[in-house]
Amino acid sequence: MSETQKKYVLKGIELMSFVMSEKAENFNEKKPVRINFTQEQKINQAENIVFKYTTIEILDSEDTNVLIKLKVACSFFFLNFADVVNHNEKGEAVILHDVNMDLARICVGTARGILYTQLKGTYLKSAILPLLPFE
Repeated sequence: MSETQKKYVLKGIELMSFVMSEKAENFNEKKPVRINFTQEQKINQAENIVFKYTTIEILDSEDTNVLIKLKVACSFFFLNFADVVNHNEKGEAVILHDVNMDLARICVGTARGILYTQLKGTYLKSAILPLLPFE
């Protein structure tokens, strides 16, 4: 990746939401949980800012109950916004792949740390988001 693509700074981090259900009577800590992970992004072209939202859901082993839902927002200010954000044929903003992957890694690591902090001392303290293939 060229140096012109790396001209951004982390502008902010915000815990948008965190919901944890009560421990069910039949919850078994030894059974694996399922973790869903999604990211979405919004772009404020006027202010040269990219927002990335990371959502993590942890479900019980039967996939019937959402045990935790966490959403974290990270915002990045780009000094070279026009070099990094292009538009496709539909007019939608598209971030260069390498830069987008850098932002995704930063955001998932941030969300993982916030999740860990939120779960300390709870019945789900061992539910840690594993490393993802792109990390």
